[in-house]
Amino acid sequence: MQLNPFFWREYESHLIGIGNNPNTVHKAFRTLKVFIYRAIEQGIIQANPFIKVRVERKEGNMQYLTREELAKLEKLYTGFLTKDLKKTLRVFFICLLYRTPVFGHKRIETCAHIPW
Repeated sequence: MQLNPFFWREYESHLIGIGNNPNTVHKAFRTLKVFIYRAIEQGIIQANPFIKVRVERKEGNMQYLTREELAKLEKLYTGFLTKDLKKTLRVFFICLLYRTPVFGHKRIETCAHIPW
């Protein structure tokens, strides 16, 4: 297998073929580029084989939680849940903090009051 633009186009076709949207394909390409640059730094390869490859990225349709939805989740968390369910909900909250803007505010500031 050769890492070249043809490889990328085949991989891109595969990702689209299994139902990924353009932003997921773009994210996969960014991840691949990280490994390419690490390989260059370590002397494994000499140059970026994808230097001229450009991957389309579309404007996403971000969904936000309302204050009411966040309050319901907080109430659920502070209620009577089993240890495992609390852990699952805690992971969900962490995902909110690091991946999803919550009603347009800075993520950590918005959720900082939740008793983890």
